[in-house]
Amino acid sequence: AEPSRFIHQLLYENAFSVTSENLNYKLVPNAIQKVNFHSNTTTLELLKKKYLGEDKQTMSPSAINTYLSCKTRFYLRYVSGLKETETIQETMEPSTIGLILHKSMQLLYEPYENTLITSAFHKAIIDDEEKISEAVFQAFIKEYFGDGNPSGNSKVRALHGKNILYKEIIQRLVKSILHFDQKQTPFTLKGLESRVKMPFFTSSGLELSIGGTIDRVDL
Repeated sequence: AEPSRFIHQLLYENAFSVTSENLNYKLVPNAIQKVNFHSNTTTLELLKKKYLGEDKQTMSPSAINTYLSCKTRFYLRYVSGLKETETIQETMEPSTIGLILHKSMQLLYEPYENTLITSAFHKAIIDDEEKISEAVFQAFIKEYFGDGNPSGNSKVRALHGKNILYKEIIQRLVKSILHFDQKQTPFTLKGLESRVKMPFFTSSGLELSIGGTIDRVDL
């Protein structure tokens, strides 16, 4: 810590002889322990039960990417079923902003599924500030507070503090996406949050189900 003003007065304005000493503390961090997991019969049986059993699950693109980037993380999350501990966010994480933005776009497009989307359609939404604001607000409730739904039944009816600024930022991002989509018109909105899966056969002849959720399908 920095010396106080009183200490400086003692050093330069007092008749006493003042000596100083530096106290240093050597902090030694705990050694990082290496974690190793080895494939064994139990691990393979768990994988077979999860992805090859009667109630087999669909292997998502995220699971495949996790396996390719870090096999240990794949084991902990998809074999052992361990999840990351949820923490209270003092500031909004980029991933949360992404979720709110994603939900906002879904709410804006949802009523127009299987509809021909034109440039005039986008202009009408872009000019409707109230509609965009309400979509972002409902997405905020659903993804950030987790206590509401798009019907508007929520305990939260107003945002405060930094959340107001985050809402403004997300509304600008929504408009940017709408402007981009407007340049791609005309197109038919065929689906939102569509679940898809398909069989995949390994080199050893095992059949896996590969699939996930497609955010939006245009034609």
